[in-house]
Amino acid sequence: MTATPDPGPDATGGAGPPDQPRRAGPPNPASLAVASGVAVVVLLVSVLIGLAAARAGDDDEAAPRLDGGGAATTAEPGVATSPTSAPDGDLPPGGDLPPGPGAPEGPGSDPELQGDAVAREDFERPGPELGVGPGGAAWEVVRGDWVLDEGVARVSGGGPEGLDLATVDVGSSDVRAQVTLADGQPGSGLAFRVQGPDTYWLLSSLPEYATFALTRVEDGETTATVDTGLTSTTGGAVIGVNAEGSTIELLVGGEVRATYEDPDPAGTAIGLGTGPGATEASFDELLVRV
Repeated sequence: MTATPDPGPDATGGAGPPDQPRRAGPPNPASLAVASGVAVVVLLVSVLIGLAAARAGDDDEAAPRLDGGGAATTAEPGVATSPTSAPDGDLPPGGDLPPGPGAPEGPGSDPELQGDAVAREDFERPGPELGVGPGGAAWEVVRGDWVLDEGVARVSGGGPEGLDLATVDVGSSDVRAQVTLADGQPGSGLAFRVQGPDTYWLLSSLPEYATFALTRVEDGETTATVDTGLTSTTGGAVIGVNAEGSTIELLVGGEVRATYEDPDPAGTAIGLGTGPGATEASFDELLVRV
């Protein structure tokens, strides 16, 4: 069998046709799929990195939040167990309760503080002295400069560390009472089971933490125990206590927001007071039942 010769140059000795440029063929589907997959992976990685960075920034900037809500809470004697309980130690400002947003006030006045058995102090009388309090007992100014001024009891700093106090004896350590905080000043609150100038309970406002805290004042030292959770502390807030036996209920706007066990119930006076760091405060209507 004879092999076919290479055509080579033409018979006249000229060169054959010149090489033609190579043309690209149609795209390979497999290659396109791989390229698309790589692009998607790169995009997803970029998005995840961005989200992680944003979340890290939020964690750095976000403040811890209170989560007390409206549920009543209980505590063992001497131990705070509310959802936002403050640690033992000196009461803030600038303390250890986490900040958080305010919540709406409750419906208003304590529904149990109605009827003839309730003594009412409205401060609607000439001043400047506090004069006679609810039930006919005289007010005693313990610390601070207290005056009656346009229907409110007003105090300016006079006590050590802001612990101003004015009291009236109601004859029992079992007491239900509430007061309207006229201006919502930080530290303003309701004192109860007052045993002496330096030993009593105080439920007071902490606007920077959107709550009210129950503080034990013992020999002039303050210890935060339990708080009321997320609560509006603006001017006009109504706070109260129901102290019966060893149980103390804390009320805001007529609703029970926390409870605490008092291991040694004593003291028969109630009053108006301020917590550490307070400089002034105004108080409106006070209701008391024993």
